[in-house]
Parts: sequence; structure tokens; C-alpha cells
Amino acid sequence: MAAMRLEVLLEAARSGETVTEVCRRHGISRKTYYAYLKRFRSEGVDGLEPRSRQPINQPQRMDAAVEEALCRLRKDHPKWGARRIRAELSRRGIKLPAVSSIHRALVRNDLVAVRPSRARPATQRFERASPNDLWQIDATRLLLADETEVWVMDLLDDHAVRIAVAMASCRAGSRSRDSEG
Repeated sequence: MAAMRLEVLLEAARSGETVTEVCRRHGISRKTYYAYLKRFRSEGVDGLEPRSRQPINQPQRMDAAVEEALCRLRKDHPKWGARRIRAELSRRGIKLPAVSSIHRALVRNDLVAVRPSRARPATQRFERASPNDLWQIDATRLLLADETEVWVMDLLDDHAVRIAVAMASCRAGSRSRDSEG
């Protein structure tokens, strides 16, 4: 990588082209070119090696001892999640980050299986173009105050505002309708 960057820096002098033309041909900005040139002049060829983009300071990073304690507790109690681990360690007087940070630390150390995100519910309602095109039957189980189990069934027309065509209720296990509307 350093050799390629050195070639770009030397090319302008060798070919007689402008820095702008060399940069355009190699797909880099003039600012990048001059940054490489400055590093080359101060550090030599070693200054052209790729550098880490990681910040020098990370004040929000979790302390390594705390992360180790989290991991140890998770290994001792595999069923405990981030909330429980936070509660247990805070009882011991350890100052801890947020539950979400603890969870990320557990994921980072392969102590939590990452689940795929849930499918979002549909945000677009569907409705049929004409009445009686499609009906839906919805059934709801209810438990009455006297512990009687009943089912309420709705027959809906999916046109416009989903008009209720019929409603019926029955006791669980019975086959006769108690009411219809």
C-alpha cells in the first residue's frame, strides 16, 4: 500500500502532469494527496502505511475488568440476561453501564446468540375493490365472570371500512349460536 501511494506522489514530478490530473486518474482527492505528501516528508515511506481509524481516546468504553466480571457471571449463570447481570453486580457495589451496553458486551464475547430482528407489522391496510369480494372470519375466545368460556365470531367484509356482515357467539364446545347480529 505504501509503495502505491509513493508512486502516486512521484508521478506528478515524473510525468509533468498537474496534481489535479494525477489525483483524478487515481481516484483520490487533492486533500488526500497533500496529506500523504506531508506524511512522506515528515516520516518517509513508513508514513505512507495505512493507519488505524480507531480513536486514540475512547472515554465511553467499558472498563476491561467490568467486562470480564460480566462475562464470568454470564458463564456461571448461562440463563441470566443483561438486566439480571446488571442487578447482581450493582448489588455488589460495582458501577455499571446501561443494560444495552452490557448486552453488547455479552454479544461481543459470544455469550449471547444474536437473534434476527422481528418482521415489522404491515403498515398498509388492504381493502377490496368491491363489496362481498372477500370476507374474513375473526374468532375471539373470552372468559366470562362465571368462568364460562365463549367464542365471539365476526364475519367482516373487506371492502371500504371492513363492514361487519354478521357476529355470533357460542359457548366453547357447543354447536348452537347464542346470538346473532
